[in-house]
Amino acid sequence: GFSIAIKPSVSFYCPSARGGWGAEGAGGGEGGDGGFEFLKKLLEDEGIRKNTDDSKALYLYSRDKGVSPRGLDIDTSLASYLLNPSRADHGIEALVYEFLGRLEKQGALTGKDINAHAIVACRKARNIYEVAQKLKKELDVHKLEPLYRTIELPLSEVLASMECYGIKVDSAILRSLSRELEVDLAELEKSVYLSAGMEFNINSPKQLSEVLFKRLGLKPLKKTKTGFSTDEEVLTRLATEHDVPRLILGFRGLSKMKSTYVDALLGLINPSTGRIHTSFNQTVTSTGRLSSSRPNLQNIPVRGETAARIREAFVAEKGFAFICADYSQIELRIVAHMSEDPSLIESFARGEDVHSRTACQVFGIKDPVDVTPEQRRRAKAINFGIIYGMGPYGLSTELGITVNEAREYIESYFEHYSSVKGFIDRTVEEAANKGYTETLFGRRRYIPELESPYEPTRRFGERLAINTPVQGSAADIIKAAMIRIYEALEKGGLSSRMILQIHDELVLEVASSETEVVAETVRREMEGAVRLKVPVVVNLKFGANWRAVEPF
Repeated sequence: GFSIAIKPSVSFYCPSARGGWGAEGAGGGEGGDGGFEFLKKLLEDEGIRKNTDDSKALYLYSRDKGVSPRGLDIDTSLASYLLNPSRADHGIEALVYEFLGRLEKQGALTGKDINAHAIVACRKARNIYEVAQKLKKELDVHKLEPLYRTIELPLSEVLASMECYGIKVDSAILRSLSRELEVDLAELEKSVYLSAGMEFNINSPKQLSEVLFKRLGLKPLKKTKTGFSTDEEVLTRLATEHDVPRLILGFRGLSKMKSTYVDALLGLINPSTGRIHTSFNQTVTSTGRLSSSRPNLQNIPVRGETAARIREAFVAEKGFAFICADYSQIELRIVAHMSEDPSLIESFARGEDVHSRTACQVFGIKDPVDVTPEQRRRAKAINFGIIYGMGPYGLSTELGITVNEAREYIESYFEHYSSVKGFIDRTVEEAANKGYTETLFGRRRYIPELESPYEPTRRFGERLAINTPVQGSAADIIKAAMIRIYEALEKGGLSSRMILQIHDELVLEVASSETEVVAETVRREMEGAVRLKVPVVVNLKFGANWRAVEPF
């Protein structure tokens, strides 16, 4: 059904897309198309401002009915998210309690009592009406109206389009891979039993613990409430001492690939479209990043042959191909911009490999060509570790070195990138004074941890204060790019579509006849989404499936 409130005391309900309209609780009639035509006219009238609690759902509903909503004003969930991204619940019931002081918990309705459904729907519409007025004022007070109008609200239409379009999956590839993994797991299981000298339940932590620490006599490393730990960290350290923990790690990895990805993806293919239609979530992360669920397509494995086979199953329609576009080192470029560090700015301006340059400066190497892959890997960990507020202990764990070595690396880094150190100190201080930190686009994240009397909690707050402006700005930039690309494709009347977003990367399904124009459009709109003190660079790849994409 569909409910509308035109003032706090007046609301209406339509029980079906093409039914009549009735006053609150009346249910409405079922004859004719009058209700639907009224609804279509209402939604498409730009001059009639409309509030909702889920604009993406409204766009999805409307696409199915051939309606193009215009004039959306306040989406209560998005406005709430911008005002406090750490709030656990942006649903209308929670907001009614917070902003109106009313507790309205309504259990799930079952059965076909149209009047009961109408009453609940009308009440919800009235609540949206009232809460929207409060949120609109709050957005203005906190100077978040521009971010809401230019990014979050228009993005909901883009995400609705992406969800509706989906991504095609070759189920035959996944079924074949599932059978192969079943055989591989059976072989691994036999190898575990042979190495352990007995059969046991591999998936039972208790039985595995007994095999490792009693039968094989390996030294326990961690204790839990129920016994000795057999988690990944423990097994990784024990793998150098015996084959059983090494084989168990392999078994767990393959088992996760099969259940979490291969079999789960098979179960989520829409039988009507042959495509997977993930849900993109706008109000989940505290940094502004999008997330993806049912399935989480942002978490599809990258490394290894099995991961490659999974990606191979994501295919383009006949006559189409994939274009994958990702920002090159966008977070480091944001750090260079925000810190105004001359060394970083110079490096990006010259188009250098920033990680190799960092390796030269931290490890005292004169020529970048002499930097080894291991030294570059360490330099990369340092570069990103600094962004994420990582200290000596965290970096030592990441690189497998001593805490003193990690401390020396960090000190050497700040000697050469002194403005980055100033940016970090300034950002933490400002966040402590204001109570929140901001992105380049004005997105806020409140950090109460900075006021904690406990040092570990304060340290955590400092890491959030350092990371959020960088990661949040990157999230804002790609959101702005998505809107620009979507509008350009629509304006050009192109059949190519944007179908996925994976943090700093976009995936488009592109018609063969439109490849050149779409590639040019994507690069232009992504690189033009923000102006930084360093060049913004986009890498493009092209291929028939997600595995086969190669530099364009």
